[in-house]
Amino acid sequence: MPLANLDVLVSEVERQSIIALDSAQQTLPGSHHNAEKSIVIERQDHSYYLDLKGWCQTFGRADETDWGNVVIPEKFQSYLWKLLAFSNSSSPVIDPKYQQTRCRNIKDIRAKDNNLKNIQTEDIWQAAGLRSWATCPVSSVVIIQGTSQTIRCLEAFSYEISLKLVEMFPTIWMLSEPSSREFVAAYDETELLRQLAIQALQQITYFKASLFIEILCLFKNCKSSHDWFHILKTIFQALPKVYVIVDLNILGARNSRANNWPDDFQTLISQLSSNCSSNFYGRRPENDHLKYTQLQFDVLSVLMSTDIRVDNQPGCNSNAVLGAKRTCHNPILGAPNRSNSASNRSGLENSCDGRERHDKTPHRNDITVAVICALPLEANAVLAVFNNHWDIQSFGNLETDKNAYSLGRIGCHNVVLVHMPGMGRAAAATVAASCRTSFPSIRVALIVGICGAIPFHNLSTEILLGDVIISDRLVVYDFGRQFPDKFVRKDDMHDSARKPPEEIQNFLSKMKVPMHHNRLQDSTGSYLKTLVESKLAPYPGAKEDRLFQPSYRHQHQKASECFQCASTEPFNGVVCDTARTSTCNPLGCDPTRLVVRRRHSQIINNFNTWLPLIHFGAYASGDTVMKSGEHRDQIAEREQVIAFEMEGAGVWEILPCVIIKGVCDYADSHKNKQWQNYAAVTAAACLKAFLEVWPISRGDSNSGLN
Repeated sequence: MPLANLDVLVSEVERQSIIALDSAQQTLPGSHHNAEKSIVIERQDHSYYLDLKGWCQTFGRADETDWGNVVIPEKFQSYLWKLLAFSNSSSPVIDPKYQQTRCRNIKDIRAKDNNLKNIQTEDIWQAAGLRSWATCPVSSVVIIQGTSQTIRCLEAFSYEISLKLVEMFPTIWMLSEPSSREFVAAYDETELLRQLAIQALQQITYFKASLFIEILCLFKNCKSSHDWFHILKTIFQALPKVYVIVDLNILGARNSRANNWPDDFQTLISQLSSNCSSNFYGRRPENDHLKYTQLQFDVLSVLMSTDIRVDNQPGCNSNAVLGAKRTCHNPILGAPNRSNSASNRSGLENSCDGRERHDKTPHRNDITVAVICALPLEANAVLAVFNNHWDIQSFGNLETDKNAYSLGRIGCHNVVLVHMPGMGRAAAATVAASCRTSFPSIRVALIVGICGAIPFHNLSTEILLGDVIISDRLVVYDFGRQFPDKFVRKDDMHDSARKPPEEIQNFLSKMKVPMHHNRLQDSTGSYLKTLVESKLAPYPGAKEDRLFQPSYRHQHQKASECFQCASTEPFNGVVCDTARTSTCNPLGCDPTRLVVRRRHSQIINNFNTWLPLIHFGAYASGDTVMKSGEHRDQIAEREQVIAFEMEGAGVWEILPCVIIKGVCDYADSHKNKQWQNYAAVTAAACLKAFLEVWPISRGDSNSGLN
């Protein structure tokens, strides 16, 4: 990132800091934009700006090559969107929740008015075309048009659909209610787009510094609706999914100025990549009978009922017209229940994104993904990312199958979780063979759990504890011949350096492209945040991520404590059993022998927020637990691997396989179990993000689940 761009950020922080400081020293003039419904720059905390400015100036002295992966510290995350929002204009920011509150109050008042009791939205919810939009796996724009007699009905529908969507998906909206119309009337129509962009910014879980400054420059130079659509595209690219609800009646008599916006949204969506799902629902009043139009685009993405990312799905009508009265049997679009508030929140539950409850259990031939875990803590993390669970008793095991399974759905994929009896190649091969027999439609087996990593690969790339490693090759490093002087790995027609099948190779090649790689990391980070907040596994902290020099052994450091350890020579001496089972602190491992790492130091010094990175590379698989820094580095150099694990070699020969494991140690003598739970959770978060983009099979789309 050019240093000049950093100067733009520092300058903007300084400008807003002065405004906030001046405002703090004087009484704010009265305004109809009260604190409840809007946010203004004058009410922002001056100390926040000082802290952010200090971070900018400190980090500005760091190596510029680090900017690509720098995540702005979490303590600033909740304020960053405000800095962007007020960089373009000092006008207030509408609180979208206040809009919903106002709409709810208006709805309650109308319900008590006999003249307004007939405002119902069931016909819209039951419209066949709306159902088609909801279940079609491509991004789309829905425009609902109506007469002046239907305005109130459509306003109510916009409010209702915003309530349903926001419970499950990133959703932004501009609803038509008196205070919103009054606010927008004071500005031109582009203010509506500005408000949408600001809401979208708040959906970004982690802000990378490079993205933040890019958006800041766009905000400062924005002058037209075309510029705002470009900003929306940039923000949407940082989001795996977003829904946009716009009631154009908010513009009042000026709504004609937004006539081209549906086309602009169509252009925006068509430019987004296949991994970004941006769905736009807009409605505008017209001098016409009540009618609905659906537009769809050639982008592989997600609608409210699916995470499918394939083209030309069956049942998707590109020219669907909404409006016909039709009972909607799909609970995805169930109208709000007027009499049962408990069910009012579940109208969109049956989405393929996951918060659904499917009544019909699939056939075993519909199971297309196997997830294999060697340890209970690994399986526990995977179960936490299941979107729904099925009773295994309804399946039953085949007579020869002794495996233990859990069944469910992750995203759009029917998944079987295989619980291994223990670690190692033989156990993995046994459970994989039985799984293949019981579930013949398995397309990919994902070995998910924890691993030990080589701390540096490609000479300079750092791997930290909690990062995730996805396999693109497997080396059975303990398969070979032991001669008196050395071990020689066997190379023949059954070469132990194995590549995955072509389908998996092609998919991994796509995911290594920086754009897809970054989105996979961002989705993983988002899911990880949810898992950590659920108390599944706490983050141990960067200070607990300690890497010792490869030759520095984990042993008693003082002769007075253990004569056996004190006499140890490299590769020759013996470490006592007590040292093997102890952590570093009681043994007195010397902190001056720790390896200094750039990315790790940035996190320790609060220059960067810890966020798991995803690395693609070769795994070394074997029945030996690697606990030696010297041997680790020797094997890594010889075999060009970046991680060690123990189950891949057993599964690789039986099922198409990808290994997804979180780093819990550095495969050296200092390894311990402190990071295991957290590493298992990062792997599970990556598994969910991985399956979001893994192509769906016919078995998934045709199963009874749908």
